[in-house]
Amino acid sequence: MEGDERVGASRGNNIGIQALHDTTSQSYTLASNGSLLRRLWLQTDLYCADTGFKRISTAQTLASNGSPLRRHWLQTDLHCADSGSKRISTAQTLASNGSPLRRHWLQTDLHCADTGFKRISTAQTLASNGSPLRRHWLQTDLHCADTGFKRISTAQTLAPNGSLLRRHWLQTDLYCADTGFKRISTAQTLAPNGSPLRRLWLQTDLYCADTGFKRISTAQTLASNGSPLRRLWLQTDLHCADTGFKRISTAQTLASNGSLLRRHWLQTDLYCADTGFKRISTAQTLASNGSLLRRHWL
Repeated sequence: MEGDERVGASRGNNIGIQALHDTTSQSYTLASNGSLLRRLWLQTDLYCADTGFKRISTAQTLASNGSPLRRHWLQTDLHCADSGSKRISTAQTLASNGSPLRRHWLQTDLHCADTGFKRISTAQTLASNGSPLRRHWLQTDLHCADTGFKRISTAQTLAPNGSLLRRHWLQTDLYCADTGFKRISTAQTLAPNGSPLRRLWLQTDLYCADTGFKRISTAQTLASNGSPLRRLWLQTDLHCADTGFKRISTAQTLASNGSLLRRHWLQTDLYCADTGFKRISTAQTLASNGSLLRRHWL
């Protein structure tokens, strides 16, 4: 693991040096007054608060003259708050010149609160050169296909010390296609001591690709003490591709105290390909006070 981190850091330095000498990496942004803003992205920090998506990366972007977009990410931290999914990983992505995409995840901690899905695992993924994908889970009974998760089970899991953990799932409907995870269910889970943990999902549609999440739902979740946690999603489309994020939505979210958080996205097109981040959009965003923020990206 330490060797991979040293290699990743070394490559990150090389990429940063190369980017510093690249004068064609320019972006043209039209401000609300129509003026033209030129920006050069090196060691770029991208953050979307509403989706909890944070990416710290070193980026090389060619001018918008038809030349390809080439970006490299090293030491990437991805976090999706709405889905409760957190991934801390070291990623290496080759340029979009036909070379394969190679990503390695080690010491991965994934947690989805809304679905009651918690994963604490150590994952080892080999490069996409035909070698098999190998993942190991301890203290957890999880079955993951190449791109997803399927569970309909009564599970016995051996901990690293050999002790036996028993978990039983009743009235649980879980389905994962080749490309992800879908749950529409009412779940009753017995803890190892036999006490029942009840969680209720209503009209919940969850989809998780390898590193992404899509939710169009109205969710009501009962906590272990019976108190209701209410979260309302209306006309919300969330999607995270392998290395990116797309959102075109109007969202209303009720906080746990019942207060209403309003967020509106209009005419917003965000897209990130496997090897980079590309934004071509006209965005109108209403702030919490109702003021209108206009931004144009070209």
